[in-house]
Amino acid sequence: MVEERRKEQRYFVREGALAFVGTTAATITDISRSGMGLKVIDFDEQQDKDLTLDIFFADDGFYLPDVPATLVTEHVVPKAFHFSFLSVCRLGVRFGTLTSEQEKALTGFVQHNVIAEA
Repeated sequence: MVEERRKEQRYFVREGALAFVGTTAATITDISRSGMGLKVIDFDEQQDKDLTLDIFFADDGFYLPDVPATLVTEHVVPKAFHFSFLSVCRLGVRFGTLTSEQEKALTGFVQHNVIAEA
């Protein structure tokens, strides 16, 4: 049994929400006030511990650049099919120190784009 270390409630996000880690697009799977879960194609590249994210959601025109974050967890997701050529990685990130504008924008993003508690 894995001990839950999160202090904030996580919420599943509507499909289509993305975070860019540099030039790599990642799907946002869940989010809280303190961090989020991402799924990204695993290119066998080592992720830096300190990240800067751009959060994007085309459905409502949301764009929040330069969000400081720290990589907390990284796990390869088991392949659904043995013949699949791509591996998917699940990243858990914690937000760094946010400006008041970034906090306000993230709060709005959560209020408009979550679908259920995680």
